[in-house]
Amino acid sequence: GEGTAADIAALATAHGFTTALHLTGRDRTLERGGAIAAVVPVYESAPIPIEETALRTLAGTTALLHSARAARRLGALVDGTGMD
Repeated sequence: GEGTAADIAALATAHGFTTALHLTGRDRTLERGGAIAAVVPVYESAPIPIEETALRTLAGTTALLHSARAARRLGALVDGTGMD
């Protein structure tokens, strides 16, 4: 989607939520406040090398990614193979 974590937090606040727990990655944009009572980092996304042969197995498929950063990374990797 096009929304951000802050958009979701604002929506939660508008609907009366006051004690939401935000489980997040190490790198984040949302902090405690409003509906967000606590922010707990539970994962880290780190780029790893991916063989071109593995990338080519994605040809003709659709990928659902967890973040815009992950989408940019995958896009750059796929672009590097010359695939459409």
